[in-house]
Amino acid sequence: MTMRLLTTTPENRTGATLTEVLMSMMILSIGVLSLAAMFPIGILSSVRATQLTHAVTLKNNVASRIDLDPGLILDPDRNHNEFNGTGFDYIVDPIGSVRLADTNSDGSINPQTEWVRPFGWVDHDGDGQLDQGEFVCQRYHSGYNTSVSAEVVASLPDSWTELAAGPPQAAGFLADRHRVNIDPATDLTAVGNIALTNQSPGAQVPLRVMLVDPRDGQSHTSLINQVSGQTIKWNRRMPMTPAKAMQQVNEIRVQQQELKYSCLLTVRRENSGAAAVDVVVFLRRSFILDDERPVGSTTGFLPGSQTVQVTIPVNSSVTYRTGGYILDATNLHWYQIAAVTELSATEREFTLQQTIVEFAPSTNNPNGPNGRGAILMPHVVQVFHLGNL
Repeated sequence: MTMRLLTTTPENRTGATLTEVLMSMMILSIGVLSLAAMFPIGILSSVRATQLTHAVTLKNNVASRIDLDPGLILDPDRNHNEFNGTGFDYIVDPIGSVRLADTNSDGSINPQTEWVRPFGWVDHDGDGQLDQGEFVCQRYHSGYNTSVSAEVVASLPDSWTELAAGPPQAAGFLADRHRVNIDPATDLTAVGNIALTNQSPGAQVPLRVMLVDPRDGQSHTSLINQVSGQTIKWNRRMPMTPAKAMQQVNEIRVQQQELKYSCLLTVRRENSGAAAVDVVVFLRRSFILDDERPVGSTTGFLPGSQTVQVTIPVNSSVTYRTGGYILDATNLHWYQIAAVTELSATEREFTLQQTIVEFAPSTNNPNGPNGRGAILMPHVVQVFHLGNL
């Protein structure tokens, strides 16, 4: 019996070598990693787009209010003389005025005992008094001197944070359709504390209830005016139709209004009385004077240039970022930051998106008589120029 050996040749091979498998895996991994790297970029782009959308909405709200009430800009001290602000610059900042002046936390400014802090104020001598050279410019509330009125003018009212959520108790809705008993397992401690605070004079924290009916695809909201134990009462009858929808609600959500997007306005007045207005939109502004602290500039702001050098002291609370904004504190012009170069432990060079349009001198003393230096306010989303009024 004759036996023949079977040999494998490249012509009749049907499998793949280990080298080919490894090469294929390497090519596949490069593609997968490239795709994975796109997800964080996409998320960041989506977040930025959302912020800009809210910023534009707030800017449009402010522009509409200025159309209805030009005195908001032209007569910020409300003395019925629209030309008393000519020839100098100032800030219209209703929320900042109230937050920084309201020392007794009653939600309003008492002109007898409280005063509006100027913009960029630094109390160098620690006397608690406003001295010449200790601030950049005046800040006005323009007549909106309570928390409620200021937030209506200079913030978005549709930012809400959920405090509690749970099902209603069996037969939890009372006959008047103004109240509901929430399941005892739902913790309403935080809600009750806020509701109790709201019963006292002072700034109010709006609370709302949302009734969710997934079967009929309905949800309705109303402001809460009372919380007692597990019972929540609101101030209007829910327009849920049909009426049986009230009994189909399977989730109660309680939410607190949060001041996410707010704004201030920088105003540059000409001798003619014309006003150039910028709307500065913030996300979660902290409303502290340190955020407005001016810093020195070794170059000043030179027209035609796109760079400016500033001096930031070691251990300073001043923050900055690419894409943020720097304010020429002498002329109240905002410039977006394109890049930052660290020159030394205290010196930074900012490359700007825009060309500098007005001269400001260099200064080592931002509160001195020859220039105000620069301000790097955090939390700025976007600055919009409204044009001249």
